[in-house]
Amino acid sequence: MHTADYVIYLVLALQLLDLGAWRRLVAHIKSHYPHIWHQAYSYNRHPGTAVRSNYIKEALSQGELKDSQDTPVVIYLRLHKAAISLSSLLLLLALLSQF
Repeated sequence: MHTADYVIYLVLALQLLDLGAWRRLVAHIKSHYPHIWHQAYSYNRHPGTAVRSNYIKEALSQGELKDSQDTPVVIYLRLHKAAISLSSLLLLLALLSQF
């Protein structure tokens, strides 16, 4: 196996961790911020369709949760930034190792 193969596995693992953190955050928002959950769940939504998660992402980046000190929110934001940063760094290192 080449270095790039290992990098892809590491990036996939980081993205899976990020996805798990996102799911835990959505569950936390559902139980502790019902008004945000209701907006994400009910706004412009048809039965059987997925939750409008971009509303939750907007609340994290620009809305009520932006400056939240709630521990699960802070943990998600830090983990998300770390996963994106490490994934980018690993991909860059894999590209550089090819030359």
